[in-house]
Amino acid sequence: MKTFLCSKTGSKSKKNSGVKAYSKIDLRTGCGAYIQFDVDGNGVWTVTKHEKAHNHKLSTKDKSHLLRSYRRVGNNQLSYLRDLKKSGVALADGIRFLKHQSGGSPLVGFTNRDAYNSLESDSLKSLDGTDSNSLIEIFRRRQYTEAEFELYWSSIEAVNLEY
Repeated sequence: MKTFLCSKTGSKSKKNSGVKAYSKIDLRTGCGAYIQFDVDGNGVWTVTKHEKAHNHKLSTKDKSHLLRSYRRVGNNQLSYLRDLKKSGVALADGIRFLKHQSGGSPLVGFTNRDAYNSLESDSLKSLDGTDSNSLIEIFRRRQYTEAEFELYWSSIEAVNLEY
């Protein structure tokens, strides 16, 4: 069974956890619209329950690009942004170019935050432990470089004291 709820389902709990530096706008309206599916052993989805009535206005077509279900950073876009970043171009400039190339923010298919999140998750997937081992080795060498420097410095001081 799988149930999909309206994004405005429920309401924010009124917990008072002290003074906050900012307050986030709550867009939830307690909407009861949902659709429920049963999925059989063959992967066939069948609608079992459905409540169509929303207690709010639906998003207009000119704002639909802001809905999470409509946003996605494509593989080509992600590859392009990754290459620009490797070349030293700021990510914001790459995103700005993609928006310009596609005809504006609504047509690019994602927000700036989506692009940043996609690149971050992409880089986290590529970590396999070798990076951390390399970093440990670099610090180990520096600590040895440091020990060698102290030894060399103390020998120079000893020579200077003899004069």
